[in-house]
Amino acid sequence: MKILNISLISVAISLVFSATVNANTVNLILKHKDNQITKYSKISESKKAMQHTLSALPLNIQKSTHKVINNSKYSLISVDADSPEQAIKMLKATGKYESVELDIVVQTPKPITELVFKVNSNSEDGLPNDRYYDDQKPYLGPLGKGQNYAGEYFTGHNFEGVWRIADTSARLIRVGVADSDFTQHSDIIYSNEGLDLKERDNDPFQTNESLNERKCGSHGNAVSSVISAIRDNKFGIAGAAINTEIVPARVLDCGSGGIAFADAIRWFAGDTLGEGIQDISEPVDVINLSLGAKVPGGCIDYVQDSIDYATQRGIPVILSAGNDNIDVKEHLPTGCNGVIIAGATNWKNDRAEFSNYGKEVTVSTHGTGVAAYSTQRFEGDELVYGYSGTSFSAPLVTSAVATAIGQAGKLSIEEIKFLLAATSDNYNENSSCILENKPCGAGGLNAKAFVEAAIKLKSGELSYIQNAFAGTEECVSDIIDDFLNTEIQSCRLFEVAFNSLAQDKQSITYSLYRVEQGSELSIENSSMEILIDSTQTPSVLMEFEQSDLTSFDYGMRTCINGNCQPITPINVSLENAPKCTN
Repeated sequence: MKILNISLISVAISLVFSATVNANTVNLILKHKDNQITKYSKISESKKAMQHTLSALPLNIQKSTHKVINNSKYSLISVDADSPEQAIKMLKATGKYESVELDIVVQTPKPITELVFKVNSNSEDGLPNDRYYDDQKPYLGPLGKGQNYAGEYFTGHNFEGVWRIADTSARLIRVGVADSDFTQHSDIIYSNEGLDLKERDNDPFQTNESLNERKCGSHGNAVSSVISAIRDNKFGIAGAAINTEIVPARVLDCGSGGIAFADAIRWFAGDTLGEGIQDISEPVDVINLSLGAKVPGGCIDYVQDSIDYATQRGIPVILSAGNDNIDVKEHLPTGCNGVIIAGATNWKNDRAEFSNYGKEVTVSTHGTGVAAYSTQRFEGDELVYGYSGTSFSAPLVTSAVATAIGQAGKLSIEEIKFLLAATSDNYNENSSCILENKPCGAGGLNAKAFVEAAIKLKSGELSYIQNAFAGTEECVSDIIDDFLNTEIQSCRLFEVAFNSLAQDKQSITYSLYRVEQGSELSIENSSMEILIDSTQTPSVLMEFEQSDLTSFDYGMRTCINGNCQPITPINVSLENAPKCTN
């Protein structure tokens, strides 16, 4: 058996502006100004109209494709021009287009392999018996210190805790992975359907032989195996998620491709791509994109509309932050709205030196020496590599989100963002994530706390107001009253838990409101009373008269980096509360 290392250079996904096919060919994306599509419009007529507008352009058009996305009309064209700048200038001058943007190309450098890991068989009771699990344990176990081939480490996201509490009979969760060059792999759980936007069909799989011959490797297998490698089968590695299957979409050929990943996002969400491609049988539950590019402004309309197509249907889109050591706002697609962004930390739980950063990063996960597959050279030989890059941080977050949906049920994207951030483990005071002005997100992913919080949220047990001594013996509250010797009796001391599993976060604040019973809990309601304007503490003690708790409705609001959600009701319980004697 071998376990090999692929350096950051070999796995970093780097999107760049498209090079011309030859000296005079430029690939562009046009967003038409007339975007009024109604339910009575015919898509075919819209495409004919878009084609008609191209006939009058002052450029020689080699190829054109027309698409309607979220009521926006796009033409993807290849034109002859002296330069991209010239073509863009000429097209903008016509006044017919809302935007004119360059197409992009995704490239993955060829792999470099070095022997690095010392592999030991795992024998610890209650943990997976996969052959290479010892190399995964530092980041799949709870946050803690230890020693491994890299020296002393301080990392961990507690997927082990999730595996111990999870209902393994929960429904199967489908994860869409848009990536490069998948192969059928005996230890990765793939769906029986997929998409290939290079060959324009529904077979995303290449052969091991063809990829190995071209020295392509399989970045798609690597990302997918982090999520859905078969666990506890005495073979290879352990996937982090529970009850998942990967729906693969091949959008790159040997690590190179164009804007196709945006089309894959919509296909995952149920859109029809046509041109001989069958629709997906049912939309996926989560989408993972481990790719990115330096792009001024961080997003283009075509990608944003495709992301919106998925998120408007409740499908979270989870992205790798990127490996360029820049702000995610200057990176595609992390500069787009509505996404969940995963940064990378190293063995010391500092920001990995390559990881992009910014306040838009949701959480970070381990991104150095992550064990994953590439291709299989022959049956029974699992080639396990150590990968570095945010490409492998994103599937850890995706694994947690997929598991939470399976265990708790449907979650809104805002709920997922809030729970991921609020339950994350705080960085220690010496971490570069704290000392440098390069934010790594609210903290390090704590998969167990996140999944438990999702379950409690759906059952109504995550946020509440209840007596601080509910359920204790009456004598206990009497002793507490005597010991504290305060003016607040224990019968009037209540815990307000905004998130009972959260940690204090500078980036997250909570507010508490109340209205007379039956009134609207809304910022627009002038009669609403603010009890806590803003606190970073997810659980506080307050004095309440029990009659107040029965006469008012209470609500809470959370804000992340100043972005506030609507007020939601908070449960009030007087059950088992000590009775007041006066």
